[in-house]
Amino acid sequence: MKKFNDTWKRRVYDWLRRKSFCFPVAYTDGTISRNKDFKSQKKPWGIVFKGCIIPLFDSPTKLTIEEAQSYCESLRFIGFECSLPEREWLIQLNKQVHRFNRLCKALGGHRLHSDYYFSGTAYGDKGYDVVMMDGKEVKNYKYATPEDRVWVRPIIKMSELYD
Repeated sequence: MKKFNDTWKRRVYDWLRRKSFCFPVAYTDGTISRNKDFKSQKKPWGIVFKGCIIPLFDSPTKLTIEEAQSYCESLRFIGFECSLPEREWLIQLNKQVHRFNRLCKALGGHRLHSDYYFSGTAYGDKGYDVVMMDGKEVKNYKYATPEDRVWVRPIIKMSELYD
């Protein structure tokens, strides 16, 4: 039996990388795929990251927490309602924000601002945690009062799609 050398493996890897997105993409018809060929045939709706679908666009403006929750309820993907992501999930996204932003732009969406985003994690009765999306791995969260205006990028948990 012939053994394949590292050059062959590298060629296959490079070919697959050229044909695939770095994260799976969710399309308006419900299809989820990394295959770049679908981009010309289907309309992208969001990017899949850590078990959640993230829409390609932020809220039109910074919102208060009450407005953010209403905005999430109004946004739907194949009939499912969006919600605010948890703080720990946003911290994980922040570690991949540059890759996420490149793909988002390539799909025709908006990059995440280098600014704070609302999470669904309540900070006692003072407000909600917000996370800075700047790609830095330092303590990048604080809390926002109910009156503060912050960017919103809602999510849909994929577990809700398949229950």
